[in-house]
Amino acid sequence: MVRALCTCLRSILQLIRNNLKPLILLASLGTFIWLVVDTTNRQEFTRHGNPEQQSGNDFLLLRRVDPKNRWSESSVQIFLDLLDLDTNVTALVQRHREPCPLTSELVFSAFVDDLLEENLWQYYTLIALRQIGAFQEPEMGGLRIVPFLPRSTKRKLERLFDEVPMETIGDLSFDCYDIGGSIVVNSTTQITRPQRRDQLFILDNGARRYLDLTAADWGMENRMLSLTKADSARKRLAKLHDLSPPAKSDAEFVGIYVRRDDLLPFDYYYRAIALQRNLHGGRLIFVVVCEEPQGKICQKLHAPAEQVFVQGSKLDDPGHDFALMSLCNHTIVSNQMGIFHALNAGGEVVVYEFEEPDARDRYLPWLMANEMDTWYMLR
Repeated sequence: MVRALCTCLRSILQLIRNNLKPLILLASLGTFIWLVVDTTNRQEFTRHGNPEQQSGNDFLLLRRVDPKNRWSESSVQIFLDLLDLDTNVTALVQRHREPCPLTSELVFSAFVDDLLEENLWQYYTLIALRQIGAFQEPEMGGLRIVPFLPRSTKRKLERLFDEVPMETIGDLSFDCYDIGGSIVVNSTTQITRPQRRDQLFILDNGARRYLDLTAADWGMENRMLSLTKADSARKRLAKLHDLSPPAKSDAEFVGIYVRRDDLLPFDYYYRAIALQRNLHGGRLIFVVVCEEPQGKICQKLHAPAEQVFVQGSKLDDPGHDFALMSLCNHTIVSNQMGIFHALNAGGEVVVYEFEEPDARDRYLPWLMANEMDTWYMLR
């Protein structure tokens, strides 16, 4: 019995010795995953404002931050990294804080993200918050919202816009701000006015505050959004105009952007084109940009005789496609990127209405269509 036990132990030790390196790697990986999950789920790092649905006059409420709910120094360092800031957190925490220079402003920013669509959500949301806050300034006790972008986010947006008229958060002095009391804003956070004026409000990655977008006046904002590839996009539209037969009235353009992973049925596009034609008595030219022009949907859509022109997207030059869709008069939405094309273009917008209530309630273009007078839902 003893001999058998010793033999078994020797076998186990030999097995561990032979597989020591893989076991160490597995243990390290498990520890890393645990640290990431533990950090991102800690209350002080994921703490949001009041998660009630935002509503008109409740845009800003007086709120006191619980000192026990402040971020730790390690969480502050992660926070600064996510804002693309190179700051010594220890010196920042220990430094004597001076009065904030922005005494009548609430500072808003967003965490960095690699995806261009995410950058657009952040940029447009910050614009909308600034505009909505300006309208409600008397209710805010004289405070107004001042948005700042992370430096890397602004660089990505400059591929789409000639100028991004928003300062970078890295240019703001942090000597006076209470980093540990920052408010992370998600999709449904009710934004609150703090009692102190040394707090920051940060849009979380994945925040989709579509109601803020529907409340903003984009006709006013679009005058400040200068598109990088506007000239080349206008030349393309002029060429399509010349390819079409002449008509007494000037033509209007309808933009459709189709991604590779869009799964909407062809019947939706067919009926959306028919609806746009019914909405406008004049001449319409449909400009379809496809990430996969040889795909089944895009091949079926291409019909020059019917004034429907399909072309491949310029994935290496997103500014061109963005300008082309934004300069159209109207929009048929196929995905979330179409939201920004539609806000820029104005005019009539058609979105898909899923039959399943759960799918419908998750589809942001449909949710926005419920709030917009010139957005139409179509199954």
